[in-house]
Amino acid sequence: MKQKYLCLTVDTTGLDSRKHGIIEICAVPLEYNQTFKISKNEYFSTLVRPLEKHKITEEAITINKHDWVYDKESDKYKKALDYKEAFQEFYKYLVKIFKTPAWIIPVGWNISFGTNFLREMYEYSCKSGFSLNWPFHIHNLDLITICRYLDLKSELNRQSYSLKAIAKGVLDSKTNFEPETLIEKIQLSLNVLMEVEKILGMEAGKTQLGFEENNWNLQKYEIFKAE
Repeated sequence: MKQKYLCLTVDTTGLDSRKHGIIEICAVPLEYNQTFKISKNEYFSTLVRPLEKHKITEEAITINKHDWVYDKESDKYKKALDYKEAFQEFYKYLVKIFKTPAWIIPVGWNISFGTNFLREMYEYSCKSGFSLNWPFHIHNLDLITICRYLDLKSELNRQSYSLKAIAKGVLDSKTNFEPETLIEKIQLSLNVLMEVEKILGMEAGKTQLGFEENNWNLQKYEIFKAE
């Protein structure tokens, strides 16, 4: 069976999926043929109104700049979908892209953070009458875990595993390391993944990574350096 991959990310009002809520979702489908690439130029992106029970932390809003959540009369607040509607629209998108949205493998930077919040959104929607199955695979492809493993093999200790910190280590200096939108953040994540694949020598026709010691000798590339 051909695997289904979806690169996704979310912005939230805080770090705890039980207390805080999603305020933006962005996703794009991927296909894999020796390397990942965007399979269809059909992004999903929507703002989401948090529920009354969701706490809004100043730290989160300072980072993601979604200050519209404080102003219920703002255009963005009115444009944002309510919680249940947002997940329903997201599910419709998955049906459009994958026909049968089941066992989709999520891909992204610290992806479990996003899927934990989406699971809470899904369960809330189920309590409100949504009756479809959870669309994602139990496994995911977390790019931050890949980078941590490569650092481990290279005996490097890094102060930060933020997307910005890793991207600065592997991408051209002309790259925009300050993505302003979630779509730009997804693209930056994929650029990091593709560069790591180059470092590892993923030539066309090579179907899997070898785990012999020589395959992980990243020191000579002088790219995965601790900051």
